[in-house]
Formats: sequence, structure tokens, C-alpha cells
Amino acid sequence: MIRDAGRKIRWTKNLKLFGYGALALVAAAVIYSGLVVFGVLPLPGANISETMLVLNDVNGAGFEVIYTNSDTLAKEEWVNVYVYDSGSQSNWFNRLIHRKTLLFSYDPGYPAETPHIEAVGPQDIRISIPRVSSVLYQGRRWKALSVDYQIAKVDYP
Repeated sequence: MIRDAGRKIRWTKNLKLFGYGALALVAAAVIYSGLVVFGVLPLPGANISETMLVLNDVNGAGFEVIYTNSDTLAKEEWVNVYVYDSGSQSNWFNRLIHRKTLLFSYDPGYPAETPHIEAVGPQDIRISIPRVSSVLYQGRRWKALSVDYQIAKVDYP
């Protein structure tokens, strides 16, 4: 009889432990879902990024053009142009201390065309693109480089 009581107490403790663990798992899932719904955390697989262009030495600067497509709550897409020191991306340590800087960001609105990046002088860069839906950000200077934009048409200025 005492032996059965000991088993019952042990069984009850194990059941409580299992119940608390399941409750903690459900609470974590609810918190994570709430953070995803409110946009604090991204939904896995909802953002797709593709590198469209990498230029390594244009007046001493490197450029990377990345197209991102997001389907989190609504369909969004944008193209970001990043600039960095051309020799700084050679190994993992240099990539860690020399970060890329956002130079130009826009909503393509149509099938995304790759912007054309060219040197027009010793300290001047031109970024040209025929058509964008809207411009989100334009940086005019980066270190000693001056940046000029040639956008033929902006649908929503």
C-alpha cells in the first residue's frame, strides 16, 4: 500500500513536470507568433534576397545591388545599392569591421532592372536607371565620393 502511494506521488510529480513543460512551450509559441504578426520578427522564408550586381573597384569603392522581395503582410519589393571600401571584403575579418553602407534604395514596381553604376570623374559616381516606382533613400556622398543619380522616370515621387 505504501509502495503504491510512492508510485502515485512520483507519477503525479512527473505529470506536473510534463504539464509545466508543455505550458512553457505553448507560451513560447504564442509569444513568437505575436512577434511575427506585429512585424518585430520576420517570418521565416517570407523575405527572399538576390544579389543582382557586384562591382569591386569603381573609384576605389565596391558596390553591391541586392533585390529583396517580402511577402510578410503585403507584397513588397525593393532594391538596395550598398557601397564599401573595395579592398575590405577580401576576408571575413575585413567584412566584419568594414561594413557596407546603404547608398540608394528604391521600389522597382516593375520587373526590377539593375541600375548602371559608373565613374564619371575621379571622385564622382553616377547611378542611372530608366524607371522606378518610388525612391526610398538617396545618399549624395560617401567618404570622398560624390554620387549623382540619373533616374528617367519616378512613378510616385
